[in-house]
Amino acid sequence: EIALKLMNKQLDLGIFHGHEFAWMQKKYPELLPLMIAVNKHREDRACVIVHKDSPAKSVADLRGKKIDMPADVSEISRVFLQKYTTPMANQGLDAFFGAIVNSSSPTAALDDVARRKVDAAIVGTIGLEFYKEVKGPVFEKNLKILQQSASFPPVVIVYRPGKLEETTLNQFRDGLLRAHKSDEGRDMMKTWNIETFELIPKDYNKSLAEVLKAYPPPVLLR
Repeated sequence: EIALKLMNKQLDLGIFHGHEFAWMQKKYPELLPLMIAVNKHREDRACVIVHKDSPAKSVADLRGKKIDMPADVSEISRVFLQKYTTPMANQGLDAFFGAIVNSSSPTAALDDVARRKVDAAIVGTIGLEFYKEVKGPVFEKNLKILQQSASFPPVVIVYRPGKLEETTLNQFRDGLLRAHKSDEGRDMMKTWNIETFELIPKDYNKSLAEVLKAYPPPVLLR
């Protein structure tokens, strides 16, 4: 819907997860990236966590098990899980797992894995690193990473050339590049776990191609 509105010039700008933009740019090559938003970890991954005593060797071994997907789990975590479960259960995640629970936060989900209340949890890089910072000993004693994704391209601000004047785009770009230097900007960005807005990296197209190959778009988007 966002891509169509950009194409029809109903929107000036759109925000996509990196893999979503890879899907949309394949379908609408006119869409271009303007800036990326990055957090302090820079790389965003999906991580499936199990108890250290778990006999599971991969996500495939969790079929019929109970998994915790926190309420704020990132979209990349869902995409990652679907890649490794859908071929074995074409009806989706509900058909693959025995039960799916939704804790209020990644910390609560990982606590429940440590307490053996669930068999596994899926969290993103930010949630996992935060847990290690505040509950490092709990993680070391009870938890391990079963499987994790490769790094996904960061969130990206997208535009269609010709909708906004170049001077307006430049002003917007320059403003975001300075956003982290003001108290108001930092407060706003902290809400979204953003450290800085940055120009598009030189290897961004390569990272889009890699994620597109690893995670093809759903049939309805092709």
